[in-house]
Amino acid sequence: MSETGWCIEADLDSEHMRLKLFFMDLHSVPRNHLRYISWIAYVVTRDPRNGIRESIVVTNSPHGNYYIQDGMDMGTIMDTNILSHQIKESPKVYLEMEGQLTVHIEWCDSMMLFNHIYHKYDDIPRIHCQQMRSNP
Repeated sequence: MSETGWCIEADLDSEHMRLKLFFMDLHSVPRNHLRYISWIAYVVTRDPRNGIRESIVVTNSPHGNYYIQDGMDMGTIMDTNILSHQIKESPKVYLEMEGQLTVHIEWCDSMMLFNHIYHKYDDIPRIHCQQMRSNP
């Protein structure tokens, strides 16, 4: 996934912080194909007293999306349990020196699918497998 461009934005306008992930290289998806990508996102915090880092997983993980060359990525919204006012009140825990938030993305799946033979029902086994892995 390192060859492709991604952009992430943080939204603090609601009660909880939201992250929005954009795929910037839609042109890299071949014509007549779909690219399915799934991931788990973590917000990385740092204790200002001792520098110990902790990763907080975003809710409803893993996330996933389908991308096509001629499409337009509106971004995938990921909710967190982090209250927006916590970030504003104690920015040293959440933000780096430059005021940037650190987000760790763990890529789970990346599949290229041929558009003309792919059907929405083909996704059912993948969803079932994902549900079985995430439920203890």
